Amino acid sequence: MDSIGGFHEIESDDKLYQQLVYHHPKYKSKPQTKSLTLSDKTASHDLPFQPLFLCPHPRVTKQLSDSLTCPISNSPEYIVSATKSDEEYKDHSLLPLFWCNNKEFDVDGGCNICSGSNFGTDYYLCELSDHIYHKECVQSPFKIEHPYHPEHSLQLSYCDPNAPIIECFCCGRIATDLVYYCTICDVLMHTVCAMKSIPLGGFHELENDGKLFFVYHHPKYQPIPQTKSPTSSNKIASHDLPFQPLFLCPNLRVNKHSSDSLTYPISYSPEYIVSTTKKGEDLSVLPLFWCNNKEFNVDGGCDICSGSNFGTDYYLCVHCDKIYHKECVQSPISIKHPYHPEHSLQLSYRLPSAPDIGCLCCGTTATDLVYGCTICEAVMHTPCAMKSIPFVIDQPKSHDHSLTLFPRQASLTCNVCGLLRKTYPTFVCLRCNFVAHNDCMYSPHIIKISRHHHRISYTASLPSEEWSCGVCRKSIDGDYGAYTCEKCNDYVVHVRCALRKDVWDGVELQGSPEEEEDDITKDVGPFEMIYEGVILHFLHEHHLRLEVSILYDENKRCQACVLPIFEGNFYSCMECSFILHETCAKARRRIQHALHPHPLTLKAVARYEYHDFSCSACERISNAFVYECKVGSCTFDLDVRCASVSEPFHYKGHEHPLFLALGPQEKPICQVCKSQSQIPLNCIKCDFIICMKCATLPYKARYKCDKHFLRILCGDEVCEKDWCEVCERNLGDTKTKNFYWCNECCTTLHTECLLGEDLYLKSGHYFGIDGKEFQILGKSNLSRPVCDSCKKPCQGNIFTGEKVILCSRRCVLSIV
Repeated sequence: MDSIGGFHEIESDDKLYQQLVYHHPKYKSKPQTKSLTLSDKTASHDLPFQPLFLCPHPRVTKQLSDSLTCPISNSPEYIVSATKSDEEYKDHSLLPLFWCNNKEFDVDGGCNICSGSNFGTDYYLCELSDHIYHKECVQSPFKIEHPYHPEHSLQLSYCDPNAPIIECFCCGRIATDLVYYCTICDVLMHTVCAMKSIPLGGFHELENDGKLFFVYHHPKYQPIPQTKSPTSSNKIASHDLPFQPLFLCPNLRVNKHSSDSLTYPISYSPEYIVSTTKKGEDLSVLPLFWCNNKEFNVDGGCDICSGSNFGTDYYLCVHCDKIYHKECVQSPISIKHPYHPEHSLQLSYRLPSAPDIGCLCCGTTATDLVYGCTICEAVMHTPCAMKSIPFVIDQPKSHDHSLTLFPRQASLTCNVCGLLRKTYPTFVCLRCNFVAHNDCMYSPHIIKISRHHHRISYTASLPSEEWSCGVCRKSIDGDYGAYTCEKCNDYVVHVRCALRKDVWDGVELQGSPEEEEDDITKDVGPFEMIYEGVILHFLHEHHLRLEVSILYDENKRCQACVLPIFEGNFYSCMECSFILHETCAKARRRIQHALHPHPLTLKAVARYEYHDFSCSACERISNAFVYECKVGSCTFDLDVRCASVSEPFHYKGHEHPLFLALGPQEKPICQVCKSQSQIPLNCIKCDFIICMKCATLPYKARYKCDKHFLRILCGDEVCEKDWCEVCERNLGDTKTKNFYWCNECCTTLHTECLLGEDLYLKSGHYFGIDGKEFQILGKSNLSRPVCDSCKKPCQGNIFTGEKVILCSRRCVLSIV
């Protein structure tokens, strides 16, 4: 069987340009060295011995069929018969073709076996028929792997001129006769187009105002200027650039490769191929036009990447009326970057739902159109990947001397963060033994984080003793940098922990005076004491009187957290049915919660249309009191139960204190509900993990038919023989992970049956989904109507609307 052709990455002799170059193990093998001449052409006398090749016409004719497109699977080589003459051996009756190697050769009509253009200067001549053929057509293997279509191999085929018109995937012209074809995707390429080299992006050194930079270039879209002394702005005027092709709308380019994967490669060319046969069918979006507006600054930046408003050159798609960075529009399928010299970076699309990963250049989360390394998980925003890189940093914030880029990734520990991060660019001081990552060089000096109520400041080292990080709770090496609190002598945080986006608000406070109003612990209290036992809460207009819970009433619920009054003191309105737990009444007006870097303000209703919200910690839907972030467009919301969780958290079901010590990328399994924890509380002494959803369930609860308290049980304590007192179903049959249990009476209840599946939704309220409105009615004590969705009796609140009765919000969503 003939070998398959493919592509490999190679660079020119001066190591300035990179490209993907076609190769074949036998006919065009990879060179021993990775350095080619700039034209990527190798003289024929430097090639290994070449076999005789068969005239393409008999090769094609042998496998013609009634099909309009038939595969060509035989070898391109001419096999000399040892027993028969050419006249007798009719399968190979033509003489082999001889290599012309005429550098000035230019034949009208190009090749006699394909519909491609006069690409290249190497041809074969058939002396018998006096026909000319491309070298690519003569040496075409039966299959190739192509970068523009990595999903499947392309099969060498003969496409009859009468076949339905298909355009070449590379050049857009009609492709007939000898072609490469994917039978699965209907992707088709001219033979010569399929073997063209594909230019990639790279960087070259350039001196600007006496300083050395690495500057991005592309052989076609942004070539290296002839002179190495550009203007100080390091910008090339648009009229000085070579002719620019039309470019495809990035949204269309991305959608051509969409898949179910959270991150998938983009291997489609950025150029807009003008169709000669179709109008708006496959490439339906008009090409983007270069704005070149020096004052242009659009809110939100680019519509295809999550990068900042970098640069001033944009493209406008007149079809979708969206703006795109020039860098995103012209992005080649792969680039070589100085920050990650080991491997090329592949253009990819990273869904916003993919695990968070920071850009190697700017540190912010990188989603949508990005460059990424599939081996090392290094990721860059498309605009960041093309920014010029200074070789020397003159005034880094973290050091007194200039720092120089160390281009080779090495096992060097950063003096600022104390970590060995091999994928991160490293800068070194040539005057002393100092090393810093590119993002650590600019670490702020004074910041405010969510885990501490004072400001903290950077220090290059710590006194020689044992230190523990106030965020991750792991030990800190005092020989490296850290953040400390000047007011609390024992509070220290790792640099990278302190600068996490869920911990720090991104504001440098050096030079900013610390105002007294910044301390939210000194805010006015949530209520005014009228007289002993009577208060006026700032979220209610009437006076509230302190009472003691004696008789349990499951319909008597707190307006702040929506849970029943199980025990203890509560405040009851003297004029209406408004009730608050005593602890809920003391909830502060503003809090600084460990889960969010901005202050949160307590509101009676959420900011949304129906005043319900999804808690950012436990993900439960609630229409009760809410702590919301009011900074910019931030939509972080916490219900009152989750807002009460602080470090250390003392969960009654575990002997040790719990902490929010795990990073946002860690999603361990909760040991209570056995599901993935989006925000876990973990024990630093043992392996106990509990999610916020389970941690905020009442540890003790009451049931109207039992005079004792029930406590929550989970894990091995679940007995499959037990059955629920309310729904009368077996715990094993319902795959229960946790439940409430009375040790005195052996009463067992599902958590949902006791508290309700939507335990934070108050009755009497409305909510809407997809334009349909539903009302929440209270629990029925006289009857249990059957849910129109799951066909089970409604145990808790009843949801009505659209002429249906439903038992939960989940069932509402199932019918909408």
